Amino acid sequence: MSEEIENNKKNVSEDEDNILSDLDFIRFLIVAQKNIHWIILIFILGFSFSFLYLRYTKQIFQSKSLIKYDIKQVAPAFNQEQIQTDNYAHLSGEIELIKSNLIYEKVVDALPLQVSYYAHGRINDMERYLNSPFLLKYYEIKNDAFYNKNIDLEIVDSNSFILKFNFGKNEIEVKHRFGDIIETDYFKFIIGKSSQVESVDFNTKYYFKVNSKDALQNYIANNLSVNIANADAKTIEIAFADFDKIKAKDIVTVIDSVYMSETILKKNRTHEQSIAFMNEQLRMTEENLDQYEKKIEDFTRVNKTSDIKTEFSKYLTKAELESIQLEKLVIQQDILNKLQTAVLQENGIDKLVPLMYLLEDENNQLQEEVNKLQELQIKQKHLLETSKDKTFAIKSLRAEMSSSRDILIDHLIQYKKLLSDEISKTRLRVKEYDNAFSVLPSKETEFTKLKRFYNLYEKFYLMLIDKKAEYGISKAGTVPEFQILTKPTVPSTPIYPNNFQIYFIGFIASFIIAFLLIVSQYFLHNTINNIGELERLCVAPTLGLIPNFNNNKMDYSKLIVNEFPKSPVSEALRSIRTNMEFINKGKKNKVISITSTISGEGKTFVAINLGGIIAMSGQKVVILDLDLRKPKISKAFETSNSKGISTILVGRSEYEDSIQSTDIPTYSFIPSGPVPPNPSELIMSKQFDELLERLKADFDVVIIDTPPVGIVTDGILVMKKSDLNIYIVRAEYSKKGFERNINNLVTKNKFKNLTVVLNGFDNLRSYAYGYKYGYGQGYGYGEYYQMENEDEKLGIFDKFKKLIRA
Repeated sequence: MSEEIENNKKNVSEDEDNILSDLDFIRFLIVAQKNIHWIILIFILGFSFSFLYLRYTKQIFQSKSLIKYDIKQVAPAFNQEQIQTDNYAHLSGEIELIKSNLIYEKVVDALPLQVSYYAHGRINDMERYLNSPFLLKYYEIKNDAFYNKNIDLEIVDSNSFILKFNFGKNEIEVKHRFGDIIETDYFKFIIGKSSQVESVDFNTKYYFKVNSKDALQNYIANNLSVNIANADAKTIEIAFADFDKIKAKDIVTVIDSVYMSETILKKNRTHEQSIAFMNEQLRMTEENLDQYEKKIEDFTRVNKTSDIKTEFSKYLTKAELESIQLEKLVIQQDILNKLQTAVLQENGIDKLVPLMYLLEDENNQLQEEVNKLQELQIKQKHLLETSKDKTFAIKSLRAEMSSSRDILIDHLIQYKKLLSDEISKTRLRVKEYDNAFSVLPSKETEFTKLKRFYNLYEKFYLMLIDKKAEYGISKAGTVPEFQILTKPTVPSTPIYPNNFQIYFIGFIASFIIAFLLIVSQYFLHNTINNIGELERLCVAPTLGLIPNFNNNKMDYSKLIVNEFPKSPVSEALRSIRTNMEFINKGKKNKVISITSTISGEGKTFVAINLGGIIAMSGQKVVILDLDLRKPKISKAFETSNSKGISTILVGRSEYEDSIQSTDIPTYSFIPSGPVPPNPSELIMSKQFDELLERLKADFDVVIIDTPPVGIVTDGILVMKKSDLNIYIVRAEYSKKGFERNINNLVTKNKFKNLTVVLNGFDNLRSYAYGYKYGYGQGYGYGEYYQMENEDEKLGIFDKFKKLIRA
């Protein structure tokens, strides 16, 4: 037994160093089961809140479309990072265009969004998009305060209605007929009825509001999302969310249509500028042709001939070619001058882009720089539509434009210099050919010059005609650089609220609250609950446990093992009787004391029925009631307490006269007798030692019911005279900390023969005794000795809890 005590001491020391040793899963389950009604209520409330949230939250629907772009790659095929960067840059620019006020304005104009119609609900109002029983057919807002203002309308019958609105502190309510002109100082309305007015519920109240342009644009901007779906696939997703699923679908459809129209219009605008320039050049060239044609006619009419000598044909051909080249170079020089002016003035470069094909730029460097600057100017224009002038994006873009402009001007200067040299050389060659013609007769020379210029303008005219036709064909065949892969549809399920998500959140919230409740109760629950916890806390060995006895309700402890020999309590006491034989290694336990920390832990009940179990095995047993301050044994056996321990010790009665028998033949008891003024002195007296020796001689086992050692010291005095001491701990009743009394008795008082019994254990349901007993006033500790009627103190939830456990 001493080895077992030392091992228990070691275990206690280790537990004190390990904070996790305080965690008891069994006690956690016990606390959970005790609060099962609260847990069920928490989950019911959690799911109820989820249901109510879903029931009264307006659903949000989202309609989507998917657009794929055909972007021509200029980067090398192996440079995937550059390709992806270019894709992002292009797609980002298109997203900014879609999200610009330019698109928003056209969407607002294309849909019936200027007036919103609503029906009042008990909790949420419902918009009646394309489904209103009345329509605002004409409106004129005279006071801006009536924009975005709710105006109530109550339909009286199919022909009339009541209009209600507030302005300041004035409330105006007027009855009108559908189709009447309603004019006030604030607005002018004509309200008509729709086809739904015949089937309208007259109990439903409606209202409408005239939306301002800014409000509508903000509404679209706040609910529209445009994102890059896949940069590699070059796709953009356009989505719009609204309470009305049809409205969401219509807005996405119109955005796609408006965006497509705007893209085609932007491409055609470039073709139109090029064609306009061609027309101007054709007009000027045609005038020159007419002029030279008239001169040739005049020359032929005056000279009556147009024949050119054959020997001069080679000169004529070379001179003509050089003149044509000179004209081309002059035109190119003019284009470069205009381009340089446009670049410096930052205006009109888009009109000159179509003429870049006339420049003979073999490396296309000038063309690339012009295109780059034009793209930057277009991007700046789009950003200025959605951003402020001093934003970081605008400043960065302007810096990039300035750099590109400087590079372009450098290229222009170099190109103009080369072109000027080439013009000088060409003019020199033309002059040489002209000098060759000087030897010809002046008339023939004159005719040759006229013919040469005429042919030049004729060729240039035909070239302009061809280019104009090409631009006309391009304009007629203009298509957007994207295609709609997925058209918007009417959504069938809302994006918010998500039923599963809300119920899951409700479940998780309920679980967390329930868990926190159990954890809080777990740490506030400061009673000993189970045998494992008792063994971990106490250094004394555990003798066994006794379950609840719920067959009868008793006001005080009674002998039950003879009436219920097969009950769990009887079987548990038999197990304790067997374990007692192993405690002192075969030594006979003649004197057994039974105590506890406070009253109500069941020591008297255990003492009486343990004695009965031992007596039923054939041994002679006597039980002494040494709780002289509050005796219970006489009540348990329903006998008189006029004689007993106190009268024997003071010599007022004899030992033989005080012993009383029970229903078990070998089981006797001695009550405490009248309450003495000095119980401790009587127990310490020589007479008590003599009485104990006589009892040990006459009986096989002497059981002593001692007072609680946590309240008075009488029990410790008796324990020193006992062969085996049993300490009673009641599950769900004895406080944590009581184990310190047990450990002190072992470590400080050196009680090597101390054992512990867990009483009142009910598996995972460790609740009050069915036999209901307790101490009254007697030791000066009030409620510790006051008998309780627990059923009378149960609240409604406690009764519900007991019903669930039953």
